[in-house]
This record gives sequence, C-alpha cells and structure tokens, in this order.
Amino acid sequence: MSYTLIQQIRIRLDEYAVIETNGSNEISFPPNPKLEVKIGELIEKAKQDIRHYRHYPTHYKDAQIENDIEGNYHNLVIDLVLYDLSVEGAEYQSAHSENGVNRTFVKRESILGKVVPFCNVL
Repeated sequence: MSYTLIQQIRIRLDEYAVIETNGSNEISFPPNPKLEVKIGELIEKAKQDIRHYRHYPTHYKDAQIENDIEGNYHNLVIDLVLYDLSVEGAEYQSAHSENGVNRTFVKRESILGKVVPFCNVL
C-alpha cells in the first residue's frame, strides 16, 4: 500500500490506528488537522532546505526540482521533519539534562549533509 508523505510521517510518529476487518488489518489516520498542518509546514521547510543545499541550476523548473527531491530525497524529507518535531521546544539547545536523563541532539546540518549539490565545471 502506498501512503502520502504526511501519512508516512504520521506512521513514524505512531499517529495512526489499526482496524481489523475480515481478518485483515487496515491502517486509518484519525483526523488531526493541527498535526497535519504542522507536518505540512515542516515538509515545505525541509524541501526548501534541500533546495538550498542542492544548488539547483537556474534552468531547472519547479516541477523538475520537485521530481528530483521526491525521487532522490524523499526519505531525507521524512528524516528532517521527524528531527524538527523531536527537537521542538528545545531550540538552540546543544544538550539537556533533567531527572537523570541526558539528551544531546545531532546537528540538523549533519542530516542535510546527505544532499549532493550540483556543481559546474569551468
């Protein structure tokens, strides 16, 4: 079964329900418009960051860029959205310690380091 990008992210966030019907399981996504708007915004942010790191040539059309991101960086978009959701409320912290739990986040740029930029040969 094929899922939309938002649905794939909701699955990774455990934001879905499994319904058993006639001996088979089906996944449903209970309405959560607030979460879907947030995920949609983070998807756009991730795509813009990939555009920036990729340095597309000026002759590339928006449709070509979108196809390239979907074809080559689909999972990276998901990773960036999940990263942004997981560090929400911890902006600009390099480490966090509370009640014996220590957290240190990787830099977002290390995820974006997987983007291969275009280059020109002189």
